[in-house]
Amino acid sequence: MSKFYTIFNWAAGLFFLLGGIGSLFDTPLAGVCLLVAAALLLPPVRKMIFYKTNKKFPAILRIAAVFSMFVLFGHFTNEHERSISAQEVAAEEKVKEEAIKEFNSNKSATITAINELIENAQYQEAISETNKLLSTNDPDIGELHSRAQSLQNELDKSLRTEELLSDLESSLEFNHEKRRDIYSELTRLHPNNEEYRESLSFHSEKVIERRQQAVRQENIESQFSSWDGSHRNLERLIKSSMNDPDSYDHVETTFTDNGDHLRVLTKFRGRNAFGGVVLDSVEAKVAINGQILEVVDNR
Repeated sequence: MSKFYTIFNWAAGLFFLLGGIGSLFDTPLAGVCLLVAAALLLPPVRKMIFYKTNKKFPAILRIAAVFSMFVLFGHFTNEHERSISAQEVAAEEKVKEEAIKEFNSNKSATITAINELIENAQYQEAISETNKLLSTNDPDIGELHSRAQSLQNELDKSLRTEELLSDLESSLEFNHEKRRDIYSELTRLHPNNEEYRESLSFHSEKVIERRQQAVRQENIESQFSSWDGSHRNLERLIKSSMNDPDSYDHVETTFTDNGDHLRVLTKFRGRNAFGGVVLDSVEAKVAINGQILEVVDNR
């Protein structure tokens, strides 16, 4: 416990010492509070104080003093931040006042200059200039700002539309997902464009179909053994009806996809009731999920 106590004092003391030194430059009073807290914790400092005064402070008093210093540190830090914030607000207000004063003395020239920026399609520059003057609450500035912003939005929309249409034309691969995403953004930019809406619907449906086809194909492929191509469920069914299931020897399995079901044909060898090995085959109607629906041919 004594070793842990010593380590804690060293760690906390050094932490407060470094923090105090760093705070001295910005918030001197807050920095002093941390330095006092560090002095109350660091063993060498405590030993020196005891050597000079021959007095030893109880641990509970030191803890209370350190806590008090920490609270005072927070207080002085908050006061400093509030002071900085107040100075920044005052500086901003001063800038606004100067801008209003300058605007009032040169309103006509300023309005003319901003109108020229808009006429020359320099909308961002016009927005930047009107932003500086919005604090004047001048209705002409407000109208120019809204106008420049609206024109810039229209320009951005037009440029983005051209970019998207160019992507459609330059796309070498017919990718429904990519085209769906492009038409989705075009529809967002032009919600009343019927052509974009129809194209978005078409490609969205194609994406869904492709995904459904991929899932269907995965379901079909999972029915067959990757080792010899046999159909797992049909093979189990064949073995269950054989005279000697252990003699089952798969030869070949083929299938045709009929949309709502598969026609699976398995050829195999097996021992018959007379002990001879014969070539046989079974054809079955199989669901897409692999379930055997019907044996349609058993030769």
